[in-house]
Amino acid sequence: MEPSPWDRPATLSTLRQLTAHGVLSPQTSQRAAALLGAPPSATEWLRQGRLHLLWLGALLCVCGVIFFIAANWDGLHPYARLALMAATIAGASAVAWRQQDGSVAQAAAVAVCALLWGPMLALYGQAYQTGADAWGLFAAWALLVTPYAVLSRGGLLWVIWTWLLQLAFYFYLDQVLMEHDEVLLRLVCTAADVALVAGLERLAANPWVVRTVVLKAQAWVLVLGLAFIIEDHHHQVLDILLALATTAACWFVYRNTRRDLFLVAVAAASTVALASAVVIRVSKEFHLEVFALFLDGAAILVLVGVAVQYLRALHSHPDFAQRGDA
Repeated sequence: MEPSPWDRPATLSTLRQLTAHGVLSPQTSQRAAALLGAPPSATEWLRQGRLHLLWLGALLCVCGVIFFIAANWDGLHPYARLALMAATIAGASAVAWRQQDGSVAQAAAVAVCALLWGPMLALYGQAYQTGADAWGLFAAWALLVTPYAVLSRGGLLWVIWTWLLQLAFYFYLDQVLMEHDEVLLRLVCTAADVALVAGLERLAANPWVVRTVVLKAQAWVLVLGLAFIIEDHHHQVLDILLALATTAACWFVYRNTRRDLFLVAVAAASTVALASAVVIRVSKEFHLEVFALFLDGAAILVLVGVAVQYLRALHSHPDFAQRGDA
């Protein structure tokens, strides 16, 4: 009786044989290879290299146009600056139109268009002295990005749109509604981030849209919490409370409910950062001086090592799959 292919040892050679005979799909084979710790093939390295170079080229195109206008500011008429920016947007739109629907090249060209609309609005405001506030700029930018995001159906454009909308909301609160109330501003912004994440999860949005929103929200409160621990910045106990609450919520939701390894890693990094800041603060309080360098370094190494081992264990757990990475 011929043994079942599933009874063979879990090795890279067996995996390749099963894939070649059609027993495993390419997607399943890639996931299994990742679990086995197999190194990427030459074809995969080439594909990833081309992908990263394409996005790097798109980013450099955006930066190049902005820096060219800035470097030649005095020699360019305001209308020439607007015309150059508009021509670049039109050219990127033409490139996107010519590409295959859903391709990475089309997504990169559309992202260039979306990113250049912000500098375009800034140039318009400078040329005509509109006097618009920062929140108005980001709100108009988000409005102009909306059709690109809808038509492209890509996660990256929705990430950009979400960030612009959040910035517009923050600056509106800071410049209009809560100009002198920092405590209320932080509470409202944190609550808005939580509501946005909950809404995106409810709508089953692209996982990377959710991840970037969570990452931004966590980074914001983490910086405030670290400033309070290390420097007693602004003497706001609310900062550390928000940092602890968001970190604990990220741990609980994405470890037990949503099971997203990337966001568990974000929570782990936040925990390591907060714990390291506590160690540094204690070293400063007790004036350990030179010994503090060794103590802080050893504590950070231990914390990072524990976090890495924990994440590796989660990654190999059969019930803990990464969403949206297939």
